[in-house]
Amino acid sequence: MTKTMVNNYVKSKVINPPVKKKYSKEQVMLLALVYQLKNILAISDVKGFLIYTIMKPYLKKTATNSLKNISIFIIRWSLNI
Repeated sequence: MTKTMVNNYVKSKVINPPVKKKYSKEQVMLLALVYQLKNILAISDVKGFLIYTIMKPYLKKTATNSLKNISIFIIRWSLNI
């Protein structure tokens, strides 16, 4: 993953911009997920997927629970469980 790719994801609002030039743990996990999903989906589909499956629950939970849920999701998805 290149810095140009990350900048494009931020510009297209797939992920939120960094705060004071630093990405949070959640953002890094989302970047890893986007990187994997973009191989099979269009970036607009990845964005929609994130909004409805990851970001919506994230808004209702604490950051710690969200990071745990994102981690579990990525592991299960990568293992095809």
